Amino acid sequence: MYIAHQPIIEKEKYLQFRLHQPYWSGYKKYGWAKGVPAIGISEKLVKYAFKVGKHIRVNTQWGNLEISPIKARREARKYQSYFMTKGIKLLEIPRTAFRAIPKRVVIDRIKEEVREQRIDEVQLSLL
Repeated sequence: MYIAHQPIIEKEKYLQFRLHQPYWSGYKKYGWAKGVPAIGISEKLVKYAFKVGKHIRVNTQWGNLEISPIKARREARKYQSYFMTKGIKLLEIPRTAFRAIPKRVVIDRIKEEVREQRIDEVQLSLL
């Protein structure tokens, strides 16, 4: 699925996308603590996540970060951190507002998916 030209992976409890580069000088523009970059999330994605009741997960160079759509809106409103690019309204959220997803959770999820795939393959081979 694509939302605002961004490929989105929809899972049971969250929507995930990949962020290639944060807005490094976000802290200067929005008055955050020194060195805190902004992570831009399209307003359409936040609205969709709210509508379907899912969190937003961002795959970054720091690992996976997660935020609820309500908290994303609250943070953007708090700092008035909105940005328009190519006709897309972004909510610029400080990286510190996100919850880091422990790598163990990611590894366990991958192992579970591989296990399910192997079970499916075995079941197909028995047919």
